[in-house]
Amino acid sequence: MRETTKGLWAVLGANLIWGLAPVLYKALDHIPPLEVMSHRIVWSFVFFSAVLLFQNRISVLTDILRHPVTLRIILLSTLLISCNWFLSYHPSKFPDLI
Repeated sequence: MRETTKGLWAVLGANLIWGLAPVLYKALDHIPPLEVMSHRIVWSFVFFSAVLLFQNRISVLTDILRHPVTLRIILLSTLLISCNWFLSYHPSKFPDLI
């Protein structure tokens, strides 16, 4: 498969997931936003660790833990992504804010 075709499928998949996210959030309406965000963080870590394990690149995680600067950058990006997830979930929980 050509790189262009892979990129097209990746864009289509990302837009499909992003477009269906409000439907999922509506189904999770009875769960507090912080709990939803916590589950997303934990399960994302599990999923991407499995991907790294499958690709035989699990050593990347140990390399990150050995380098404090890289670890800080990863933690900062984790915080920013968590804020994004939390803020994207909030409008579906409180539609009057929009």
